[in-house]
Formats: sequence, C-alpha cells, structure tokens
Amino acid sequence: MKALYKGPLFEVQKIENKDVVIHPGAAVILPLLEPGVVLMIKNKRVAVGKTLWELPAGTVDPDEMPLVTAKRELEEETGYKAKELKPITEFYTSPGYSNEKVYAFLAEEVRKTKQNLEPGEEIEVVPMKWTHIIELIKNEEIQDAKTLAVLMHYILF
Repeated sequence: MKALYKGPLFEVQKIENKDVVIHPGAAVILPLLEPGVVLMIKNKRVAVGKTLWELPAGTVDPDEMPLVTAKRELEEETGYKAKELKPITEFYTSPGYSNEKVYAFLAEEVRKTKQNLEPGEEIEVVPMKWTHIIELIKNEEIQDAKTLAVLMHYILF
C-alpha cells in the first residue's frame, strides 16, 4: 500500500493497482421530532455547488465509536439531543473506490438544545412530514445518497 495523499479526513492509497480512498467512516441520524415528523437539514455542499436536503451526519473521529459521532453531530447540526439513539442499518457509500462505511441511527424523543455549527458550515434545520419527504424523493429533490438510503430503509423496514 502506497499513500498517494493524506489529509485530515481521509487518505488515498494505491491498493492492487487501484486508487482507494481510506475513510474513517461516518454516522447519519434519522431524528424524529414527533410521530410523522423528521428533522431534515438543508446543507450547503461546496463539492457539488448546491444546497442539499440531508439527514444530519458526520465523520467518525479517530478512536471514536459511531454512536458517539451520531450524538455529537445531531446536536451540532440540528441543535437537538436525543434521549436514545438506536442503530438501524450500516452500509458502504462507494465500495468501488472507498472503504467508507456509514452507520445509521434512529433518534427519538429529541429535545431542543443549541445548534453548534463548525466554521464554514451553512445548515438550516427543517422539520418535515413524511408525506413531504416522499414527495421530495419522488421529485428527485433529495440527491444525497446516505439520506436516500436511510429514509428508504426506514420507510420499507
């Protein structure tokens, strides 16, 4: 394995003649404000030049459990804390070129605290009914893969 790039969030290595993104993983949270209402976020994403509809999420810090990441990111991005977070699924985002694994959690009994965004983050919190979320999915207005995967998993299972 030869490191081609090493940054603060990920690195790129040459593995079996392929460039592979080595990523510590991420946690994504499905926060239920009340029955039938999800806390969605509008998140400005520089990489795609758009503001996207998403579920709150964040990168797992070194030596951190995904559950700890989920608790931290929920409060940082939405300004809400959950009494309990329950694991609901986990998946690889793009296994063709990255080992990033995403751990999804359900947050129920959430209560308002204070949003604590990182420098450069532009996030708007929007409580949304499931009927509206399904319309956004049908109209292809939710384009973030981790958000689609978790929403559809929750709806179907």
